[in-house]
Amino acid sequence: MDYKILDNSIVICSNQMKKNILNQNLLLNIKIMTINELIKKLTFDYDEKAIFHIMQKENIKYSLAQMYLDNIYYIENKEYESPKLKKLVEIKESVKELLIYDELFKNYIKNKKIIILNKKLTKYEKKVLSGLNYEEIDTRKDNYDHEVHVFKYLEDEVKYIGNKICELLDQGININKIKLFNVNEDYEKSIKRNFYLLNLKVNFKTKKPLISTIPGKIFIENIKNIETAIEKISSYDSKIVNKIISICNKYAWSNYNEELIKEELRRTSINEEKYDNAIEIIDTLEKTNDEYVFLMGFNEGIIPKTYKDEDYINDNIKMDYLETTLEKNINSKEETLKSIKSIKNLYITSKQKDSKQTFYVSNLLDNIKNENYISNKTYSPLLDKIEYAKYLDEYNKYGTINDELYTLANTYEIPYKKYNHSYKKINNFKLDKKLELSYTSFETYNECNFKYYINKILKLNIFENNFAAKIGTLIHNILELSLKENINIDNEIDKFINENELSNKETFFAQKLKQDLKQIIEIIKEQKQNSLLDKELYEQNIIIENENYNLIGKIDKIMYKEEDNVTPVAIIDYKTGNANIDLKYIDYNLNMQLPIYIYLINNSKLKNIRLVGFYLQKIHLETPKKENKSLYEMQKENLKLEGYSNKDKSLLKLLDKNFENSKIIKSMKVKTDGNFYNYTKVLTDEEIKELENKTKQKLTETAKNIINGIFTINPKKIGKDNIGCRFCKFKDICFMEEYDTIKIEKRQENDTNETE
Repeated sequence: MDYKILDNSIVICSNQMKKNILNQNLLLNIKIMTINELIKKLTFDYDEKAIFHIMQKENIKYSLAQMYLDNIYYIENKEYESPKLKKLVEIKESVKELLIYDELFKNYIKNKKIIILNKKLTKYEKKVLSGLNYEEIDTRKDNYDHEVHVFKYLEDEVKYIGNKICELLDQGININKIKLFNVNEDYEKSIKRNFYLLNLKVNFKTKKPLISTIPGKIFIENIKNIETAIEKISSYDSKIVNKIISICNKYAWSNYNEELIKEELRRTSINEEKYDNAIEIIDTLEKTNDEYVFLMGFNEGIIPKTYKDEDYINDNIKMDYLETTLEKNINSKEETLKSIKSIKNLYITSKQKDSKQTFYVSNLLDNIKNENYISNKTYSPLLDKIEYAKYLDEYNKYGTINDELYTLANTYEIPYKKYNHSYKKINNFKLDKKLELSYTSFETYNECNFKYYINKILKLNIFENNFAAKIGTLIHNILELSLKENINIDNEIDKFINENELSNKETFFAQKLKQDLKQIIEIIKEQKQNSLLDKELYEQNIIIENENYNLIGKIDKIMYKEEDNVTPVAIIDYKTGNANIDLKYIDYNLNMQLPIYIYLINNSKLKNIRLVGFYLQKIHLETPKKENKSLYEMQKENLKLEGYSNKDKSLLKLLDKNFENSKIIKSMKVKTDGNFYNYTKVLTDEEIKELENKTKQKLTETAKNIINGIFTINPKKIGKDNIGCRFCKFKDICFMEEYDTIKIEKRQENDTNETE
């Protein structure tokens, strides 16, 4: 094509053709637009204010409001019989003051020539362009014949394309001249997998919308309060955060309407880095002689694009300047065929199956060639070995012998059905920042080193803010607030229900919490009346900085009393789930939450601490098992503190004035001779100090192992209970075998029978 004929004109073409024109490096006085841009310039455009107006007026969602606005282009100022068309007239009238008209462009274009390149105008487009100086130029005059290579599976189709591209590169074809067309999500996954093994770079068009990023999700969770939402994401990637803030500013006029902001977050994407030299994904087929185009997925219903009579303005009410569904399909077939035949170097492939369904070859072309994927030349030994393993699977499972099996068997030796799943130490392993240990991460590492590696180093365990997690946070917050001040529990829970999308079952459970929590708080307050520890701290964050690691922790409640030379302290942590407090497995670094709290409290802002005790208070939300007691009495029993107490009775009396037969501390009872029962969990000051020193040693050892990259697959098994794998989501990654487990002999439980 002689591109000079475009000089001094407005050129209407696809974005792909625009690139082709700009690549000519000619000095042309032209303005390039798409047909949609031109139509909007000649008629009108609309923005979010018009969409918002329709949303508010009609009480409808964003997408439906947008659909109405997209259809008012076709409406004239007259009466229609169809209720649907009448509705469009009403919509158009209601937004007429909000529509955007470009009168300057309309005057500018009157003296310009418009050239429509390689596009058949629709009836409506011709109607809009009527009276203007325009010319349709179709350069697609060639008539190249092409074969359709049909493969049984999508995966084979992609491998064929990958090998063909490697052949072209061997022939000296520039990779920037290679294009892929009709790449949907399924093809993209397969291309990424196979082209990576062939060392082929592709610039994919898929973009990650802001709403799917971590800060985007956190922002949406808190969108009810914009300031809070922005504050919660402020520490994340500044580029993403700034984009979110800009979107919020953009919609300040709407009082930060949630749906408008959410839609903008869906439509705004993160710019991904592109390779300078790579295969390009294209959206349209354009005439070309020097590019190599791979048209994949040449299947019925996809190529050519087919239309159904499902437009808002359907065939029964269409005006004469709108194509019927039949006309649209005829045009689609003609235009697609014309584009295909105009491309010299075109490779067309089709599949019969993918992982979901069966397909039929498009009837657009007659020259069909069924293929079995066989590579004539090796471009990736690793890909060959993967194929070899797949063919061995087919042979062993079904007795099928693939044509390539013998060739691959004589070429490669692979460890088929042999797998060494053991963790291979990473050379020069180094953390990107100073190690932070919490009780949870310490427990995870010592339950199984590899589980920690997956969770904390590779960060594959994405936190799911599910109902259980939200309920746990709600209960902690209500307990803290209600014990410090009087709050309306019903209002707090109603607010939680309104701010979260809950199922009927979850809503019922949340409503039930109202009465349960009131009773729990009443019992905790009653316990407090029996205590002489008159001061309390809640939700205390403590950080201990060590040479190689920092220990971080949060203690739910600290009860204490300020005396002259000593501060008696009791530690209490609320638990809505299960937790084991027994210290009999401390040598294996297990069940160490309470010992870690001892270490934390002794490094808090409180001075001259003497521990009265350290406990868990389990918040049981299920109905207690029936006993010869009232529900209230059973709840009181359930809320007793579980843990370890100081053996010094003068200290114990500060926590519980009636500790001899305690209604506050579980299994706390004194014999008539003044001695504690055997089942009572009591420690001397020296034993508590020894426990703290041992805890510090265990923490240091664990930190050293993590820093040195020791992440062995070694789940701990106590008796028959494999605690390392119990809640692990990554069994399919580690392939744990029984011989990997560290077997710990189950030790006798302490007798907790409180009868004398």
